[in-house]
Amino acid sequence: MDRLNHSRKQKQLAPVKPCDVFDLIGGTSTGGLIAIMLGRLEMSVDECIKVYSGLIATVFGVQLSKIPMNWKGKVKPRFDSAKLEVAIKQVISQSGLPEDTMFDDGIERGCKTFVCSIDRHTKAMVRLRSYSLPDEQNVPATICQAALATSAATTFFAPVNIGKRSFADGAFGANNPVDEVEGEATNIWSPEMRELQPLVKCFISIGTGNPGIQAFEDGVPKFLGGTVPQIATETEATDRKFIARWARHFDEKRYFRFNVEQGLQGVGLAEYEMEGAIQAASEAYLTHTGQKSRVRDCVGNLSLKQKKTDEFFAKIQREYAVHVAQCLSQAKAARRTFYDIPPTAVSSFSGRKEVLKQIDIAFSQVTDATMKPPVLVLQAMGGQGKSQIALEYCRRSRSRFQAIFWIDATSDASVQSGFERIARKFDPSAAVGPRDRDEKIDLVQKNLASLEDEWLLVFDNYDDLSSYKLRPYLPTNGRGFIILTSRHEASGSYARPDKGNLLAVPSMEHDGGQDILQNKLSDTTEQQRSELLQRLGGLALAIDQAAAYMSFHKLSIPDFMAAYESRKVKILQHYEETDWEYNKHFNDSEKQIALTAYTTWEMSFQQVEPANPDRKEWITRFLSISAFLHPARIGEHIFREYYDNTYSSESDWLELFTSISNNGDDEIGSQNGLRGAQKTKSKWLRSLCRKIMRSLKRTSPFIIPGREWKGAQFQEVTRKLEQLSLVSNTEEYSNDTGAWFSVHPVIRDWLQIRMKSNLRQETLEESIHLVKTVVALEVTKVAGADVNQELLNHVDILVDPLKALCKCGFLDNVLVGNSAIDFGHYYCNNGHYKKAIELLEYALDVVTANSPADKLALRLEYTLALVYNRDRHSSKAIELLEHVIRVEDLEETHPSRLTLQYDLAIAYRYNEQV
Repeated sequence: MDRLNHSRKQKQLAPVKPCDVFDLIGGTSTGGLIAIMLGRLEMSVDECIKVYSGLIATVFGVQLSKIPMNWKGKVKPRFDSAKLEVAIKQVISQSGLPEDTMFDDGIERGCKTFVCSIDRHTKAMVRLRSYSLPDEQNVPATICQAALATSAATTFFAPVNIGKRSFADGAFGANNPVDEVEGEATNIWSPEMRELQPLVKCFISIGTGNPGIQAFEDGVPKFLGGTVPQIATETEATDRKFIARWARHFDEKRYFRFNVEQGLQGVGLAEYEMEGAIQAASEAYLTHTGQKSRVRDCVGNLSLKQKKTDEFFAKIQREYAVHVAQCLSQAKAARRTFYDIPPTAVSSFSGRKEVLKQIDIAFSQVTDATMKPPVLVLQAMGGQGKSQIALEYCRRSRSRFQAIFWIDATSDASVQSGFERIARKFDPSAAVGPRDRDEKIDLVQKNLASLEDEWLLVFDNYDDLSSYKLRPYLPTNGRGFIILTSRHEASGSYARPDKGNLLAVPSMEHDGGQDILQNKLSDTTEQQRSELLQRLGGLALAIDQAAAYMSFHKLSIPDFMAAYESRKVKILQHYEETDWEYNKHFNDSEKQIALTAYTTWEMSFQQVEPANPDRKEWITRFLSISAFLHPARIGEHIFREYYDNTYSSESDWLELFTSISNNGDDEIGSQNGLRGAQKTKSKWLRSLCRKIMRSLKRTSPFIIPGREWKGAQFQEVTRKLEQLSLVSNTEEYSNDTGAWFSVHPVIRDWLQIRMKSNLRQETLEESIHLVKTVVALEVTKVAGADVNQELLNHVDILVDPLKALCKCGFLDNVLVGNSAIDFGHYYCNNGHYKKAIELLEYALDVVTANSPADKLALRLEYTLALVYNRDRHSSKAIELLEHVIRVEDLEETHPSRLTLQYDLAIAYRYNEQV
């Protein structure tokens, strides 16, 4: 600055201060103090040196402690923070300002100033500014607080509180703040294009002296006290990386780095008495022949700055922004795109023009990347075609969006699985293992925010709003749009109805239903089709199934209507008044339409093996059990594992998927005789034969030939069911897991509600037993993450009906307790501790209400204690384990007691009861 003002004096120009020359000054630690003095307090360099010298003499004159930690090993300050605060306030007062003046007082200045500090809670670098930016959060600090926060060097001064946040030395992570200055300048002058370099005329970086090259210390104290801080506060490596990025500016004499090379290696932060040595080393550095030319070039550059940057600079920025936008547009074809939606769209989508038009209108404007992406809700009862509309919109809009992702929102687990899948799409090499929900959300949102263009997220089938909260998963910024499909009216709270973002999907009675029927049933009249649409309530899924039924059986619409009417009466007589949860989801009008759809499915169901009552009974059992599993994805492997590892008289329906191995003609002859008897028209004789077969298989496996699982038979059954629109997506297959299939959520409801309460209870019990058996086998260690997620979804969806039936007194305590133990272990092993604890606590309350000292209750307490330990609730684990040991009262050498004591010891250790 002396050389610059000397040059100005020769030109008869007034002297200038740094705040008159620089548009931005940033610093960290003691450099941050200097930045505040030069930029915010607008001192000259000479004034700054004088004030700073007096300040450090006052602050570092008396040392509180020579050791930077207490006897517990915790860091403590060596100097008095109060003295530092008093000294800083004195400097502020001497500058003519009140001590509590805000760092950002709302006044626009030619020179912007910021300092760096570390947020002690998040370990994130925070910039404290003397100005505000529209897209950045600003910490409301006074000048004094900003100075204290940036200079609160660890082991030197205590951390500083600003509001409810705590800050420490900014030197950790930004001792050379050149990257922070670059980032801040980009935010100020090129926030959209992020292209700063063409806009920078002069960039100066000033160091505190080259520390030299030092090897790692061998001893732990020296390593922790010397090497680690050197790594954390390095400056020269940062400079080398920065010069590599700004090489052109360096060569064109627009970037300068001044840092004393020799003479300051032994000078520390608190060694204020060595001011003379610092001055001598600095003068020697600047007057060295190698540096004179750099100083001269820098002064020449700065001397061209006559006044504050004017509007012409902004015009250059705008022109450059247009140029960059054109370049980006040309490269747009080569940008990375994502299209991840399920292959479940119907082959003959028609109609819905008005709904699709409304979506286009709602999503017509480009979103502001800093605002919350708009949410559009497609709401209607199940089977109305919400998912198909969303799929069709995705298909039509593929060229518009850079990314389209589809997420199954049936449960919390399925949403987390979807977020993991999206993260893998962005980075296939990333090992996305078990993470907590917040980490998954943050990872996906950061990736979406990094996209240059618009994106679309679809959350499908968010029907049970009471099971979990979807809002935490919704991105809070980015150039995106969100579609949410739901049966529940309350889902409208996620949209803004005044913006047209809540769409109640209409029936297809007047919107595309005619087209669907005409495409599939060509020999029909418009009048016949209208009558059928009216009778089916315009429900999209029912229309599709009715068309499939008539096409399959070559029925005319009048013949179908006659069968429909007679079947409807039987269905309505079949229903009983129960407390089953499904009925609570509908008001009266919706319930009538729902039963109409169910009638259609019942008609399809009657075509399942009509000539073979036993096989029909088994398929009914198979579908009924599947109805209690997660409908999105059900694998053949779970039924195969269940068959291979469990057998009971109630599970003979699994013989659907097996064949007899040839163990001898006599045995086969005996079985064929019994099989033949089962085909008799006599109901009591068929029942007797089935009981004999079950008894023989249970008591003497050598009498009934062994049976082998046949995947081809499983596929045959599921594909026939798909022809009747009772299941879907049967094409997926893998050698390890076999075939897969899906069940539409509304068909799943129908399968459950068509059962009497006692059969529903029995079916739920076997569904639970099936999933319990498979999760206990730990097949996921072999099959991988997809199977693991599938099983987690099944467990999730079984827990609520298990609790509901238990609450109504339909299930015994043993089933509840054992299920809770097995599912709790599975949740725990997959990192879902809260779910495990909630389930186990519920089951324990149910069981102990009847018999608190029961063996099952003790097993529940033990399992819950293990989960408490894993979730670091060691005090609760200790209480339970001590209770179990006390009640069981086993001998000291008993293996079970030793196991309990071992787990108790671990809990003591976690609880620091060493």
